Amino acid sequence: MRVEADAIVVGAGPAGSAAAASLARAGLTAIVLAGGSPLGWIETVPASIASLLPELGLPHAALRSVGAHCHWHGAGHPALHIDRTEFDLLLRHAACHAGARLCRSRAAGVIHESDRIVGVRTRCGQTLRARMVVDASGSRTWLGRQLALRAQVLSPALIAWRGEADGIPEDMEDGAVRFQPRSDGWLFLATWRGRTTWTAIGRGRRRPDMTPLVALQRQAASNVHWCLTRPVAGRGWLLAGEAAGRLDPAWGQGLVTAVVSGIAAGRTAAACLADPARESVYLAAYDGWFADRIHAAAATLRKRYTDNRINLAATGEGQQ
Repeated sequence: MRVEADAIVVGAGPAGSAAAASLARAGLTAIVLAGGSPLGWIETVPASIASLLPELGLPHAALRSVGAHCHWHGAGHPALHIDRTEFDLLLRHAACHAGARLCRSRAAGVIHESDRIVGVRTRCGQTLRARMVVDASGSRTWLGRQLALRAQVLSPALIAWRGEADGIPEDMEDGAVRFQPRSDGWLFLATWRGRTTWTAIGRGRRRPDMTPLVALQRQAASNVHWCLTRPVAGRGWLLAGEAAGRLDPAWGQGLVTAVVSGIAAGRTAAACLADPARESVYLAAYDGWFADRIHAAAATLRKRYTDNRINLAATGEGQQ
């Protein structure tokens, strides 16, 4: 089966939904490949993320249904606890309301014509042709792997363990956070709605012993070394969110960057389609903007680690 659209977005997380909403609100046809389900961790984000919602056709107040202000005295800015399942679904619904079309399948292969990407083949056998493809597949960087793009590594190998439990520690209140620096990493706790979500970062794969804290319900490990895909845009394609680059969770701006880069990728794709003669200019501007954002954030996070005497953030420039 062959389907045509102005743009295909791979991934329906915050970056993908933001890109799709931006494309649809520009009057373009967008198909979103949503192969997975959102994860329901509690995440703590800057309250300023609410200012991005009108760009997606949502009111600022929409966050009240998925999050609440939290008590984080050391953050230096207002913060929110949000439920990632509810937040991701909120943005996905916004994209669909704007006119984007959801396709519950995963991308399997990319379609080339000469030196340009012109579509995607799905695992269920569909051929989706489009004038632009936005990869918002997250850390698996689907399109980056398809194109064998270089990953610029900006840190040593880092492992993040995440867990969740019913109940909260006795010395914390509901709706609070705690950041505990350690010489070899850090521990972050967030309590909300009678649950505790914790994140621990370190250099090794040894599972942290959290048993004295709370009775664990589930836990998972992931590789969170800092990296930047090079480049993040080319003829007929763009990367957004973690598919383009990431730092570890201590950055605190990952979700904001996912939404911002999704909006920017959608706008860039729309500009390319409206003025094909200047496509290379628009793509280069997006690539430079995203790379500058990641490098500046990496410098800030290295300083934060140094100030807290955390020995994790030595630069590891290289390729992957």
